[in-house]
Amino acid sequence: MRKHSYRKMVLAIFGVFFILMVAYGVARCADVGLAWDAPVARVDGTPLPAAEIAGYNVYWGNQPGAYTDSMNVTGLTATVDCTGGFDYYFAVTTVDTMGQESAYSNEVTTYVPLAVPDAPANLRIQ
Repeated sequence: MRKHSYRKMVLAIFGVFFILMVAYGVARCADVGLAWDAPVARVDGTPLPAAEIAGYNVYWGNQPGAYTDSMNVTGLTATVDCTGGFDYYFAVTTVDTMGQESAYSNEVTTYVPLAVPDAPANLRIQ
């Protein structure tokens, strides 16, 4: 009985350790940096002065054209935290000072790998 109980305890500890290691690896995030050029004209061809651009909406998701998340930025770059182990698809729209939003930009994609832990440091013979 005692041997059986010890084996169950060891298996339970190993199981918890394995689950924590998998969850830690999947949950780690990576920054994805994006950059784009400001539009210089409206769809009808009239000029779009920089002063009339209120900002940009950055959209992303795990399927092409299916954006599940977004954020608003005022500059020409954005950094998005993405969970490792997935493909991500991104597009950006321009928002003018009247609140009008453009169509999506071209879509870009990247795979965010799982974060691997650092190697142990200072290995030595004792």
